[in-house]
Amino acid sequence: MTHEEQGARVKVRLADSPGDLGWMVMTHGEIYTEQFGWSTDFKALVALIVTAYATGHDPAKEAAWVAGIDGDRAGCLLLVDGEQPGIAKLRILLVTAQARCLRVGSRLVEECLDLA
Repeated sequence: MTHEEQGARVKVRLADSPGDLGWMVMTHGEIYTEQFGWSTDFKALVALIVTAYATGHDPAKEAAWVAGIDGDRAGCLLLVDGEQPGIAKLRILLVTAQARCLRVGSRLVEECLDLA
């Protein structure tokens, strides 16, 4: 299967299904521990970012997305309001190893830019 055919299987959607935000925290912890040996301090930081989003985001300016391949979560991204007016922050972009080279990260960033 070519990368183009595999890329057609990628679906990006708002992270509004049960478990999406928890998956973001869990997967960041798993991947960064495995690949870089990072401690749970990093997972705690991601949890704080996701919690801040979950408990008070402005849907007009902020969003979270999950990319899936054949229904399995494969990437995520948050767009949140920045400290200065008119400035947004891209947060916790992640693409799983299985989804790399399928334009998952690019698709997530495109969604982010469309909202920004």
